[in-house]
Amino acid sequence: MTTANADLIRTMRVFAWIDLPIVTVMAIPGLSHGLVNLIGTIDALLEFGNGVGAWSPMAYLFLNVAGVLGVLWALIRLGQPDNLSLVRLDAWGRLAVTALVIGYVATGAVTPVLLVFLVSELVGAAFEFRALARSR
Repeated sequence: MTTANADLIRTMRVFAWIDLPIVTVMAIPGLSHGLVNLIGTIDALLEFGNGVGAWSPMAYLFLNVAGVLGVLWALIRLGQPDNLSLVRLDAWGRLAVTALVIGYVATGAVTPVLLVFLVSELVGAAFEFRALARSR
């Protein structure tokens, strides 16, 4: 295995393992409620004034579905860490998530607390794009 391939595999595994705990929390009813409440509490402590408001069961359903899909995606990446297509999709997906969060925060629709999640999104995308470039 070349150094570039080893870097690619390590990068995919590291960021899949980083993602797995948070998407697992999102996938499980009750835990997802706790996550939303925690984000609201942090918003209040930092006095952003956005809060999270009351969530409907439909909103929690979509959060749980997104969490299940996130768990599956992380498991696929762990199972196929050398798949260049998956690395590329994950990197671009991270940029799409970043754009969505920034858009919602910029309009004041959601709390800036969510910007903390962009650290792993942007760092993950940067490492993945670097690993892709090295694998050529």
